Amino acid sequence: MSSDSVMPEFPVAGLVLLGLLALVALLAWLRVPGAAASWMRWMPSGAARGEAAAPRVMGRQRLDALTVLYDLEWADGRRLLLCATRGVAPVVLDQYPAPTPQAPMAGAGAAAKEQEA
Repeated sequence: MSSDSVMPEFPVAGLVLLGLLALVALLAWLRVPGAAASWMRWMPSGAARGEAAAPRVMGRQRLDALTVLYDLEWADGRRLLLCATRGVAPVVLDQYPAPTPQAPMAGAGAAAKEQEA
């Protein structure tokens, strides 16, 4: 075998540099808001919780470049006013409990029957 037919090995330093570039690209992609979340929707953790457990965003107002005010509502009627600042834990400004179902009045049913007759 001649030395011309042997393929030179890939330099180790080049392999390390390629690995670091791939890691930096992955970390940069994960920092983009919503990019990782939309790709990871198929994960079983989200399916196990179900859509009812996740709050709906009823309103969103950007206060400055880093701060956003959210109005969140859960399926059971609970609401939460939340101030989120990038790099800081979210602050709950106000919360409303789930509305309690009104018990029907005892006299209302009798009055409705009298009107039907």
